[in-house]
Amino acid sequence: MKNKDIDEIISGLKSDPKYISSMYFYDEAGSKLFSEITELNEYYLTETEISIIKNNCSTFNEYIGNYPNILEIGAGDGKKAEMFLKCINNVKSYAIVDISQQFIDYTINRLKTKFHGIEIKGITIDFFDFPYTLKNIDEKKVILFLGSTIGNFDKNDAFDFLNDYCKNMNDNDIMIVGIDIKKDPDIILRAYNDSKGVTARFNLNILNNISKILNVNIPENKFEHKVKYDENTGLLEMFLKSKENFSVNINGYIIKFKKGELIHTENSFKYSIDEFKNMMEKAGFKNIKAVTDNNKYFSVFMGKKL
Repeated sequence: MKNKDIDEIISGLKSDPKYISSMYFYDEAGSKLFSEITELNEYYLTETEISIIKNNCSTFNEYIGNYPNILEIGAGDGKKAEMFLKCINNVKSYAIVDISQQFIDYTINRLKTKFHGIEIKGITIDFFDFPYTLKNIDEKKVILFLGSTIGNFDKNDAFDFLNDYCKNMNDNDIMIVGIDIKKDPDIILRAYNDSKGVTARFNLNILNNISKILNVNIPENKFEHKVKYDENTGLLEMFLKSKENFSVNINGYIIKFKKGELIHTENSFKYSIDEFKNMMEKAGFKNIKAVTDNNKYFSVFMGKKL
């Protein structure tokens, strides 16, 4: 796996423009920093989504009905799963789907202390591969994909992702997806460029992580955190901007960084409610329903495979 990571990182740094995959944000330090981000006042996404779940239990229960098996992909730290499990009636089992066994074990142990009447389990698989195993799970199920993680995908990839799941789900299975909604650009930009600089540290930490993987030193003090948002496309982008000219020898490759050059680290698409509803419909879902907070900052979509 490490050789694959090395090849992936070097390929991104040799590209024009340069990029680092957002998957490399989440070493131990990066995960802790992201948890800090979710507690910030400017970062409305997590608390708003949790409030939507908490305040709409009757709506979720009415839509879901008696679907006792919940599978969650992209679970994060499990906070939203905890709220959802408290909200939904008659849940018999909850499975966290993740490629990291360590992360699965952590989440299972945490949730088992809170939900004694629910079978808590893990499925160790990349969630991009998971839909092709769904037909082997006969039970009626709800698939959760909260946190607006799908916003990190290009729009074509987001559609393909939804379509892959819908095609492989059983009839009457349900998918629930969290989406960040288009809004005042200043609100969005503050969420990704907070006044305490936590998001900047999170973004810069990706350099520490890839330095460990590559066994080199790409100093984070030679870069600064940058974000930009296009309100027409709904695309929020994060970058690292080089503050000077320098080069690094990585496995015999001389990677040159130019002053002012940007390294792309993350996309986060924001959608209007109609845009995402249309995407779910085109992907094959029916009876789509969206619930939002009072400010219409965030929305949770429900769709059925019929």
